[in-house]
Amino acid sequence: MQRLLEFSHELISTVSLERLLHQIVEAAAEMTAAESASIMLHNKQAGDLRFVVATGFADQLVNLPVPIERSIAGM
Repeated sequence: MQRLLEFSHELISTVSLERLLHQIVEAAAEMTAAESASIMLHNKQAGDLRFVVATGFADQLVNLPVPIERSIAGM
């Protein structure tokens, strides 16, 4: 619970979107004891999803396009 409160304070004080996304991914991985975590955002121009931030081995996925249809992420 203490870590969740600390994380909440960090989120509120962050003004950079990129830094905020990194903090979210790092906290999610830490709180779930995951080896890696990532966030994908919708790229309207290309019509796909893109990894925008990742930790662990998933950092190789940043900017990788993922189709919205026919993928588990797009469901």
